[in-house]
Order: sequence, then structure tokens, then C-alpha cells
Amino acid sequence: MEEAARSFAFFFDRPVIDRTNLKGDYDFTIEYEDDQDARIPLNPFSGLTPSALSAALASVGLKLESTKAPIKVLVIDHVEKPTEN
Repeated sequence: MEEAARSFAFFFDRPVIDRTNLKGDYDFTIEYEDDQDARIPLNPFSGLTPSALSAALASVGLKLESTKAPIKVLVIDHVEKPTEN
């Protein structure tokens, strides 16, 4: 489920955190209504909108809810060119 959550984050403007506590592998199929206005050529998932994904996940018993949670972030605050040795 953790891998699925990471892949679902692609469709939202924020990270998706797995809080299901489900371990192991799961095989499920979701069906969604394709939004023709959101289509991008050569992208098979471009017609999938966040609301359609949420509804499709609900149909297999998964729920997405917006909340605040701490996440790990890498911050680079300074960069220098390396010196020659």
C-alpha cells in the first residue's frame, strides 16, 4: 500500500501518506471515468483527475482524506563549486 500511495501522489498537489497499516502485496483494479478535457497525448493516465481517482479508490474500500502530517524534506541551502585537488 505504501508503493500505491506514492504513485497516487502524482495526481495530487501534495504527498499521499499510507495510513492503512496494511502489509504485504495487494492486487486490485480501479475503474474511473476518463476526462477527455484533461487528456495529454501519449500519457495513458492523463484523463484521470484527482476526484475520479478518489472515487475509484473508494470503490475498492480506500479513502483519501486531506490532513496535515509531518513529512521528510531535504533542503539544500548552500552550494559551492568544488575546488581542484
